[in-house]
Order: sequence, then C-alpha cells, then structure tokens
Amino acid sequence: MFFLLLISAIFTVNDAEERWITVNATEAYKELNSKYNVTWDESLASEALELAKNPVDVKDHKGEADKFVKGKEYFDKNDGSSMDVKVKKTLEQKIKDRHDEFKRFKSGARFGCNGVFNTTSPTYDFVSSVCLYKKHK
Repeated sequence: MFFLLLISAIFTVNDAEERWITVNATEAYKELNSKYNVTWDESLASEALELAKNPVDVKDHKGEADKFVKGKEYFDKNDGSSMDVKVKKTLEQKIKDRHDEFKRFKSGARFGCNGVFNTTSPTYDFVSSVCLYKKHK
C-alpha cells in the first residue's frame, strides 16, 4: 500500500511540473517594451517566470521590481498562432494602458518578462505572462 502511495505521489509531482511550458518569447517581450527607456534584465525575467507560474497576486510579491504587468489569455486548442503572437495578445493592451507611466522611465531602467503556456485543458490552452520593471534611481 505504501508503495502505491509513493508511486502516486511521484506521478503527481511530475504531472504538476509538466503542465507548464516555459514561453520562449524574449523577442516578443522586447518588442512590446521597445517604446520605453528600459533594458532587458535576465534576473527580472527569471523572477517573472516564477510569478507567471504562481497564482498569487503579483502586487503581493516582495521582489526587486517597482512596477509590473500581468496577463492571462485563453486560446482555442486549434489556434495555430505562434507563441510570439499569443504573448503579444496577452500583454499588448495592458502595456499600452500604462504607456504614459512607462514613458517616464529614466535611462537605466530595467525590465524582464516571462511566461508559461498551459495545455492541460481538453478545450483550450492559456498563456500567463508577467513583465517586471525596475526604475533607475
């Protein structure tokens, strides 16, 4: 009996790890932020990945970032769009909505974005993406 519980626990952990596919869309994130005075930062991108996987509200996160944008978008299983297109659809309007705020970034400001793609639903997939911004002081 103990053996069956152990095997079940191992498969449960593996299933949880496999439900997230890291979004490889750095160029899309950079393009979305190209109008602003920000430089790509890998450490912020790594932090953003953890937040994209986590259902906890980003504003409760006590990380390095001063500002953030988070988006989640659902796509039909048959949607053949590229990952870059899906990422842009997920965040584009949210970033545009903060255009005036982001335009005020001074030289030296940094950003990092990342996301995950979830394919576990039988009818839809979704992208969850986060961008973090650190103002230059």
